[in-house]
Amino acid sequence: MRALEVKRLKAAQKPGRAPAPTRETPAPTTAAEVTPQSALTLQRSIGNVGFGHVLAATPVQRAGGKKPDWKNKSTKEALRTVKHRHKDDPLVLALVDTLHHVVPKSALAQYATLLDNDQLRSVVSTLKPVAKSAFKNDQSALADVSLALKNIPSNYVLGPRPEERSDDPGNSGADLNRTSSGSVTPRSKQLELVYEHVVAAVETGKPLGNTELKENFLRPLKKACEMHVAIGAERGYDDVGLDEHRGHWEKTGSKYHRHRK
Repeated sequence: MRALEVKRLKAAQKPGRAPAPTRETPAPTTAAEVTPQSALTLQRSIGNVGFGHVLAATPVQRAGGKKPDWKNKSTKEALRTVKHRHKDDPLVLALVDTLHHVVPKSALAQYATLLDNDQLRSVVSTLKPVAKSAFKNDQSALADVSLALKNIPSNYVLGPRPEERSDDPGNSGADLNRTSSGSVTPRSKQLELVYEHVVAAVETGKPLGNTELKENFLRPLKKACEMHVAIGAERGYDDVGLDEHRGHWEKTGSKYHRHRK
């Protein structure tokens, strides 16, 4: 073994250090390292499915941290505004600490990898008019669509931190909103249809037909967005429209949970 290779091997074996990149062991790539300029190159090199897994697996960083997170500028500003409004009321502030997704954002990212370029463009053209804060432009690259889907306001629920919940489904189910009587709200009912379709599609991993995309994903998601826009107009919300009363939170002991009658 040559001296240079021995030196490299010893350096890689030191605690706390990753193996030095070689031709056989390329440097790891994460979505946090992907810039707008390199996203397309990465997508072409590892394919849509591989790139989708990179996006979905990226750890979430909370707003206010040093690293960018999944929230776009509009979402961050809306959440910051709500928190500031209740900064002097710790009881309410705990219930608007973070954003939960009715349809898990990781599932949406994985679903986007199943779409071809024409279908990605169809997602943008269909949802941009009813989710303007999510779809800021007409960019339809996988990374852009994946990020936009995570920022659709109708899919948000304000609430406490996940670790302070006793009923957080995480990625294992839809985090549905319910009325005081316990029935699923009309907006969440449409999102439930989206969730069921997304889970089934991701499980099969097969390319989607255009009709399937339109009827089982875009149609109910667009309806949920239209409902959200109508509610926002009635209540005077901005384009994001974070609804502080949507979650119906209750507390038992030290943990919060959603109203589930």
